Amino acid sequence: VGFVVDNLVLASVSAAFAIGLATLIGIAAFRNLSGSVAESILAFRPQWLAEYKRIQKQHPRGMLTMIFVARLSPHMPFAASNLMIAQLDLSLIKTTLVSLAGLLPRSLFAVLLGAKMTEIKQLAEMKNLGWDSLASLVIVAILVLWVVKKWMVPRLTRSAISKSSTNHS
Repeated sequence: VGFVVDNLVLASVSAAFAIGLATLIGIAAFRNLSGSVAESILAFRPQWLAEYKRIQKQHPRGMLTMIFVARLSPHMPFAASNLMIAQLDLSLIKTTLVSLAGLLPRSLFAVLLGAKMTEIKQLAEMKNLGWDSLASLVIVAILVLWVVKKWMVPRLTRSAISKSSTNHS
């Protein structure tokens, strides 16, 4: 989206709207599947099924926190997480809003990165900068995403689980 739209605010709003709409449609569509069908689909990856079972055992507030953390991390495909979330006994509006809140940071990062890449491309064309500058930016972006995935997400997940288990007790 950052490459297509020159206005960063418009690109961000468009991305947020698209993510919200896709989440709402995905969760609503999967609500009609029975729990056993959903579990058999999630069983293709044991960690997805394990996460679904773990979230299912949570108090509703803990479920919302776990949904937020699951959406924040890109470890599960969008459709699989929609399927998992659709099977939880929570309102469609709450799950959509929490999902949107979890998806927005990485989506806005992608929009911002796209906009910056456009700027770098324009600079490279004007001042004959080498692609080594672009490679440096890509390496930094990969490192940032790696740190988020390996350090921040597990830490947030452990924190959410411990808070949820203390609230549930």
